[in-house]
Amino acid sequence: MSVIDLMTPRYRGVKSGLFTPSVPGRAVSNLGSADLFSPDGKLPRCVRDAVIAAMERPDAAHYSHPLGTKEFRTAAAERLNEKYSYSVDPDRYIMAFPGSELALQTAMLPFLSAECEVLVPDPGYLANTIDPAALGAKAVEVPLSEGNHFALDVTAFEKQLTSKTKMVILTYPNNPTGTVYSPNEIRALCRFIVEHDLVLLCDCAFDDYIFDGKELLWPATVPGMWERTISVFTVSKGWGLCGLRVGYMVADTPVLDAILGRVPALMGCVSNIAQAGAAAALRDTTLLRQYHNRLATRRKWTFEQLCNVPGIKVTLPDAGFQFWINTSELGNSTEIVHYLKEKADVQVNNGAAFGKSGGEGHLRLVFGCLDCDTEYRAAISRLCSALKNHPH
Repeated sequence: MSVIDLMTPRYRGVKSGLFTPSVPGRAVSNLGSADLFSPDGKLPRCVRDAVIAAMERPDAAHYSHPLGTKEFRTAAAERLNEKYSYSVDPDRYIMAFPGSELALQTAMLPFLSAECEVLVPDPGYLANTIDPAALGAKAVEVPLSEGNHFALDVTAFEKQLTSKTKMVILTYPNNPTGTVYSPNEIRALCRFIVEHDLVLLCDCAFDDYIFDGKELLWPATVPGMWERTISVFTVSKGWGLCGLRVGYMVADTPVLDAILGRVPALMGCVSNIAQAGAAAALRDTTLLRQYHNRLATRRKWTFEQLCNVPGIKVTLPDAGFQFWINTSELGNSTEIVHYLKEKADVQVNNGAAFGKSGGEGHLRLVFGCLDCDTEYRAAISRLCSALKNHPH
């Protein structure tokens, strides 16, 4: 096997059209980046002030504690208690990471090796299938039914279970569909995990924006799950702070110790300066509320526009800031992505990157992109017009 062959799985997104080259000489509106208000916006005042103040402190030039600063871990614990009404000791159960991506990858190290299997919902976040492969493990995709609103079906998980199954990876709320699984679905999955002595890796990147009063049950709080759940959170999505590169892991002490023993050689420590900014964001009482109101308005307006396009199917996402659009009646999703870039100067994501069985024939459209509402609405209008005129 050649070096290129070994690298190929890591580039599934490129091959499938998740990322496509820019069009020379043309301004393309990127509605495929899960980076809030990208490429516009600036640091919120509270974050900017905290970062500047941190730069003046002596520890700005030095390593952080391997678990993260006390300030950041305490702010993260306060946020968890506020959102989930669950008290987490910041000194025992929380660890800072330079972004949630590395936290997700690192969480697998103590549990997976060659020939292990991991169950991942399909459609789902593409890294959930890529990361296990880097450890020699196999990601087994569990199809979710679009007709059943992508609900978790434990029966489907049981069909894929083997003696090699070690872990379930759950992006919750789901990316790309924006689905918030019901408490009963989460409890059923937790019973399955406990019964078969599995580990749950729960990616909570999109838990900051929940719409229509949906109840979000944190799996770690289900009886029997704390000791076998690794939860990963981030300030990148909800607060639009992807550039700070700060995420955090929440897990029981033995699990965190096993992970901590492997981390320093991989990543060192998270910047003290970045953690100061992230802590300020977590403690701000107004930012998320302001952003939520803006996104709720965009979500409703975008849905109305998409519903007027014949040949596509779309439902309101329960959470996050992306739409999952079924364009299978119009043709191949790779072709649709390129068509929209050429005809509408709009970039969206190819659904084929998000699952073998449930991704093809879909697009992911991020309605959290672009700070300027006028620019955003113009991009959506061009997209809808192009889809209406697609020669299918």
